[in-house]
Amino acid sequence: MAEPKEILSFEDLRKYRLADEGYFVITDSTRDAIIHKVNSKCVKADSFNLKVTINDRKQGSYFGSTASPRRRASSRQSAARSVSQS
Repeated sequence: MAEPKEILSFEDLRKYRLADEGYFVITDSTRDAIIHKVNSKCVKADSFNLKVTINDRKQGSYFGSTASPRRRASSRQSAARSVSQS
């Protein structure tokens, strides 16, 4: 599995959404990382824009990765670990 890659632009976020496979790891300075499927309705462009673009990732970041559906649970655990260690 590929390591989660930080998403730095709306265009990169859009590419993950259009691929319709994988997941996002959203970090925040006030809580643990949250993992969502890339097609999750709760991942909003406005939230990404506020956290990444306007606030310049000062309070959190978005990461994206592709994962095999068969390895979803273990992939989520390792993704959260990878992000929390960086």
